[in-house]
Amino acid sequence: RGTADKNVHELEKAKRALESQLTEQKTQIEELEDELQLTEDAKLRLEVNMQAMKAQFERDLNAREEQGEEKRRGLLKQLRELEAELEEERKQRTAAVTARKKLEGDLKDMEGQLEMNSKIKDDAVKQLKRAGAQVKEY
Repeated sequence: RGTADKNVHELEKAKRALESQLTEQKTQIEELEDELQLTEDAKLRLEVNMQAMKAQFERDLNAREEQGEEKRRGLLKQLRELEAELEEERKQRTAAVTARKKLEGDLKDMEGQLEMNSKIKDDAVKQLKRAGAQVKEY
């Protein structure tokens, strides 16, 4: 009987040790489950933040692209306006050169007419003097 009591006592001791170990392991499992839940929650928050950042990045990128396109359109418009202005200045310069040449030609014609009129006047004055002299002779 002494051996049986001893075995019962040893078995009860082993049972208490196993129960203690089981309780410890259950506690560890609960702690690990809590830690896993916290990690999953953190992962979910990070994914949500990442999606928000990605969406913001896309919006910013689209806004920058739109600004760049607007600037390009503005510069193209400015370039077309400057080209039109340059073409208009070329036309005006050509017209001014043509007008100057015409005026120079008109001036030469007028100078020629003036010279001819001056000769005619000089001839008329000479004829008038001769006629006046002839009248005095008679």
